[in-house]
Amino acid sequence: MRTTISRILAVASSTWTAAALIGLIALYLSAVSIAQALSPVQIERLLGVPAHAAYGHRLIVTLWALLCVNMSLATLTRVRFDLPRAGTWCSHAGVLMLAAGACWYGLEHRSGVCVANRWNDSWGQTSEFYLDGSSALYVGIDDRWRQVKLPPLMEHVRSQRLDRELDSFDGVHIAATDYIPSAQVRMEQGQALAVADEGGNPRAFSVLNLEIAAGDWRKRMQVVLDFMPDRAISRRLELPDGRSLELILAAAVAPLGATIRVLDAQGVVREGTASPKDYRCRIEVSREQRTSRETVSLNHPASVGQYRLTHNIWDSFDDPRQIVFNVNSRPGMWLVWAGMALIAAGLPWAFYVKPLLLRRRGNG
Repeated sequence: MRTTISRILAVASSTWTAAALIGLIALYLSAVSIAQALSPVQIERLLGVPAHAAYGHRLIVTLWALLCVNMSLATLTRVRFDLPRAGTWCSHAGVLMLAAGACWYGLEHRSGVCVANRWNDSWGQTSEFYLDGSSALYVGIDDRWRQVKLPPLMEHVRSQRLDRELDSFDGVHIAATDYIPSAQVRMEQGQALAVADEGGNPRAFSVLNLEIAAGDWRKRMQVVLDFMPDRAISRRLELPDGRSLELILAAAVAPLGATIRVLDAQGVVREGTASPKDYRCRIEVSREQRTSRETVSLNHPASVGQYRLTHNIWDSFDDPRQIVFNVNSRPGMWLVWAGMALIAAGLPWAFYVKPLLLRRRGNG
């Protein structure tokens, strides 16, 4: 029994195991990076997740976790805890922190866009943003709305079978049958139906097929996807009891954690020319009864809680009435930077200071 455990520990803490895990991690990250640029459909077919979610897939998380176990066992069982070997402990701790930060970032990273609009001379407030790579079904019954989160939708396949109930709201059951990321309209028996597009039609659109049920009553519907809920095409349906059902398919909305309002926006031109040099706007950030002011420009993001705001689109350089901000979170990055700092400090110690200390100890 002891021999078996010893062998397992030896393999788990082996340098060759660490090298194999690091190689697999590098191979996975490289393959995903290349596939996202050249053929995202391969990611979705092989991993079963949308291409943008590949860095948080359970496979890469498992590889990072195994590397952490390997480094921990190797350090505890093979490296003596003393001053000459402090660099090794420091480097190994840095790798563990880097791995933990990378997993945290891959699992919890959020990005999207936040839209600020101006009506007449006053900018409106916003406290939400639209999540990239997400989708939600907005269900309204007699002007009472709720957001229903959808399973990850594949954007690079011909169609995706779902067959799951999404929501039960006020006696109305809504189930999704399938999702068509690239569809075109076809007339069948006098009815307009969305079917998978075969020819790469640039006017193709994304459609979610639904089945609505209320008691014994059944109805099939198709809802078209648009990124922003306020401009998406809504589908209305009268229920058997006379109530009105409205459905919108769009990006999921997430809280920003603060309320922002644009105070002013100004486009800066290059001296002596009319070409744009910078896009600058001042925003007011209100959070937990505290108000601060930030300036957002091309090379100067603003911090709003855990998120960073940068410019995406202005509808007009001279007199903008709508500004779209990029929203990004960076969870775990402090662990990544701390891990890199420990590795940078530990490696010189292990390769240069450790031999000197051991030589002095031997001479003494």
